[in-house]
Amino acid sequence: YAERVAEYQHKLQKVQSKERSTALLRALFFIGAIVLLIVFVKSSWIFGGVLPFALFMAFIYLVQISSHLKAQVVHYQNLVQINKEEIQFLDGDLSPFKTGDEYQDYHHAYSYDLDIFGEHSLYRLLDRTGTVPGKDRLAAELLNTELDSDVIMNRQQAVQELTNKLDWRQEFLATARQIDFEKDETRELQKWLKGKDYFSTNKLYAFLFFLVPFLAVLVPVLIAFNIIHLYFLMYYLLPLSLVAYQAKKILREQNRLDRFVKLFKKYAGLLMLIEEEDYVSDYLRDEQDKLIRNNEHASSIVKRLSSILWGLESRNNLVMAFILNALFLWDIRYMVNLEKWRHSYGDAFEHWLKVIARFEVLNSMACWAFNRSDQVYPELADTAYTLVMKQGGHPLLDPDKRIDNDISFEGAGQIKIVTGANMAGKSTLLRTVGVNLILAMMGAPVCAKSFTF
Repeated sequence: YAERVAEYQHKLQKVQSKERSTALLRALFFIGAIVLLIVFVKSSWIFGGVLPFALFMAFIYLVQISSHLKAQVVHYQNLVQINKEEIQFLDGDLSPFKTGDEYQDYHHAYSYDLDIFGEHSLYRLLDRTGTVPGKDRLAAELLNTELDSDVIMNRQQAVQELTNKLDWRQEFLATARQIDFEKDETRELQKWLKGKDYFSTNKLYAFLFFLVPFLAVLVPVLIAFNIIHLYFLMYYLLPLSLVAYQAKKILREQNRLDRFVKLFKKYAGLLMLIEEEDYVSDYLRDEQDKLIRNNEHASSIVKRLSSILWGLESRNNLVMAFILNALFLWDIRYMVNLEKWRHSYGDAFEHWLKVIARFEVLNSMACWAFNRSDQVYPELADTAYTLVMKQGGHPLLDPDKRIDNDISFEGAGQIKIVTGANMAGKSTLLRTVGVNLILAMMGAPVCAKSFTF
């Protein structure tokens, strides 16, 4: 982990340097475009309209590059932080990880007694999730244990496979941590997916999307060749007026979606990581297959939406909004694309979130398996009422200091009586059995030399 911290810090510094250079170049292109435009207006130079347009296009391209570089900076910062946190974990410090207190249920059969959530809890030990669906799924699996032996075995194979994919696991977690404020947006997102269309049903826009850019190029060319008067530059007010007429609806929709831009981009990245990896276990491959709709990968579909939202966000820059709407009817164009996407794929999106959540839980268990050598994957017994643990210890206790114990139940009707003085470890033994049994039913390794249930 220490070596990875150094590696990612070096990569972070290189990307930050590129980001600063791009910002400077972007400013120079914008200033150059303004200067050339002024020269064109004053001198009517024949190529004066073409060069400012080219520089404005280059400026827009560099804005996209800057956005990509900023995302890379955040990604490498996350990778550095992830490895620093794992170093803390190995030192016995769980403070960087979530407690899961919001999932505590005092009426649940075992969550409070076994310290499933809280400052010193199993949730905090395992949690390597970065999305709200992932955190919800981890809590749900801790509270609702799996009883199907085939599912447990398949999960064990999936966790074992992911344990060896350290690079992939950290890339997945770093991508999931691109933003961490999505919880308050979940219900709004679900409402939006079922919302009403306003723009895509108007067929006139399809014709205007062709006509407006054509005239935007034609007008300065005709002026440059003295075919029409300079006053025809007033034409650009027409598309701006149409956008202004629809501004209220666009602004209302944008205010709802502003916080979703990075959220959808994050989900597209997570889906792509799942899709592009090669898996051996049936469980992982089955989950991967759920991300194909009409022969197209879910990441490509969500990435299109992320691009649409980014395009709509461009209107926050007043200069860019003026230029893009005058040339392309930008805001209306992207509202139409947004509504078409929602109509086609809104119903599938929540299913893809569930797949991401399952991978986050498996990733959490794989990280747990990677970090601890005092563990074994449980065996599933052929007979009922069987639980045999050899040298089992509590996963939250220091392996070098804890006292491990054996316990065996083979057949129905057995009772064990645990005796001892106060603070002798009676409750710890009970929690050791309970916590390891929960881990076993999740498909994770347990703290024992052997474990059969």
